[in-house]
Amino acid sequence: MDAKFGDDDDGKIDDVPRVYIKTMDDNLMPSDRQDDMIEQWPPSDFYTIDRRVFSILRENNPELAEDRRRTVMRPPQVMREGTKKTVPANFTDLCKKMHRQPEHVMTFWLAELGTNGSLDGQQRLVVKGRFAPKSFEGILRRYVNEYVICNGCKSSDTILSRENSLFFLRCEQVSLIIN
Repeated sequence: MDAKFGDDDDGKIDDVPRVYIKTMDDNLMPSDRQDDMIEQWPPSDFYTIDRRVFSILRENNPELAEDRRRTVMRPPQVMREGTKKTVPANFTDLCKKMHRQPEHVMTFWLAELGTNGSLDGQQRLVVKGRFAPKSFEGILRRYVNEYVICNGCKSSDTILSRENSLFFLRCEQVSLIIN
């Protein structure tokens, strides 16, 4: 298989400088496949990168080595109210930590649980039905992954906005907008 740009390339393909960067820990392409590509289309420059390069980069550029803040959230503290209601006691604290409106979080949680519920006068979420604490933890994790964490840089410094019934997640770290 030969690479071509069209019928009128007149052999100019060989005039294009090619640089190949081979990564030692490439998850997309096995090492032998990388070697085959290098052999088939010999590059004018060839570089091999391993983890040491990135550690040296971080040492010489402290702004790259910024300590990424990891989002640590306490799991929902689930209590029973009567025999047929479940209440995550720290619901409002979780919403504040995520910087999200309790109504949006409540809508997501109730849809995931497949039940009804409401916010009471103290802004506690009261869910109809009996649910295990693990189910609330899994739903919180899904909510954070979908509506809080930036897909690009994994930062939790995001803003959720709504435009024309669509939600947009805007990352404050990299100015990335995801819908």
